[in-house]
Amino acid sequence: MTREKRKNMKPEDRRNQLLDCAYELFFTKGFEDTTMADILASSGVSKGGFYHHFESKDELVFGIFVRMTAQIAAAMQTIVDDTSKSAVARLQAIYDLQAQAISAMGPEAVIYTHGALTQVANLGLQALLHRTIAQASMPFLTQLIEDGKTSGEFSVEDANTTATFITFINNSYDGPLSAALEARGSDQEGEAKRALFAAYEIQFDTINLCLGLSKGTIKHNWSEFVDALLAVPRTKR
Repeated sequence: MTREKRKNMKPEDRRNQLLDCAYELFFTKGFEDTTMADILASSGVSKGGFYHHFESKDELVFGIFVRMTAQIAAAMQTIVDDTSKSAVARLQAIYDLQAQAISAMGPEAVIYTHGALTQVANLGLQALLHRTIAQASMPFLTQLIEDGKTSGEFSVEDANTTATFITFINNSYDGPLSAALEARGSDQEGEAKRALFAAYEIQFDTINLCLGLSKGTIKHNWSEFVDALLAVPRTKR
């Protein structure tokens, strides 16, 4: 539905309007089938007005992702503040929240976003996005690890240093994910999927080790969503 163009809209409101319209189009019509013309028509924003806020369609996707990160951070705050639950339970809830948020985007949206982020031309934006996510999650993760250290659940020397390292390894599966997506529908899919889950297991084994927890205490919940990702047919772009 085309939205009525509002004059004298504040820049931040106009930017959010574009993000809202793009989000609706991307997750209903699909990324590949959504054109710049669709976005402009839906938002009622001129081409010049669009480029005042975003340089490209890909950057618009990043804007959606960054805004989503801020929303996740607010949810993380609620989880961390619920001290009626153990630190282990709250940390698992944070990883569950992240999995749920990404799954809610839908397989096609995740494939598109991952593909855009890992293009050579966008590696700088990818690094910026990872840094944005890290900066948003670090305070909550540090607080949670400090709580677990105080309660005796986590065996760590320094909560901030541990949180920094865990945040760093949270993006360690980008390569295996790219390989699995590239292999879907081919004879190599099974091996690529195995390698992807091996990367997830190593990531979470390392997290548990860093916190002094037994293997398997904090778990990933990606199995069903990875199956959904690999079920999406490859298309020529």
